[in-house]
Amino acid sequence: MISSEAQSRIKAQIWQAIADNDLDLSGLDKETRSQLVDLVTLATLNAVDQELGAFLEQNQESLAALTTEEEDPIEDDEEVLWEGRPFLSISVRYLITDQRIHVAKGLLGRKFENIELVRVQDVDHRQSLAERMINRGDIEIRSHDPNSPLIILENIENPQQVYDTLRRAVRAARRDSGLTFQEEM
Repeated sequence: MISSEAQSRIKAQIWQAIADNDLDLSGLDKETRSQLVDLVTLATLNAVDQELGAFLEQNQESLAALTTEEEDPIEDDEEVLWEGRPFLSISVRYLITDQRIHVAKGLLGRKFENIELVRVQDVDHRQSLAERMINRGDIEIRSHDPNSPLIILENIENPQQVYDTLRRAVRAARRDSGLTFQEEM
């Protein structure tokens, strides 16, 4: 989610705008006024994120030309199951295929992380109350990969759906590779 400091600054600006425009909220109790400003803050951030997403889609080719490194290509035999980005981010992209989890970070310089699905050990997801209000959350992926034992897909949209997609993909990749899970006791 956006930092609490940034969110506090935005709320302060909303309170200031209410005062500057002589908006009378005296008919509402203190808790309702606070909830109203919280909802306006989240709705504003959500609208900004949607506009940012639309901008990125429209300018994908122009932005790709700015990168200094060749993007890590998805192989022809891979099927893309989900693609997304963190809330309010233009420099991070997440991709889940039927074979791996791919994370690209950076706008000009790029860093890539990949985890093969058969190496995924555990997948969890979590959401704060604020994130639940705007249907965002984090997916935590633990793996046997020595280079990337933990990857967190942060602040993604529809985290329950992504969690389910990833969980099914991991099970299918293990099954297709002939791997079974055996827990030690």
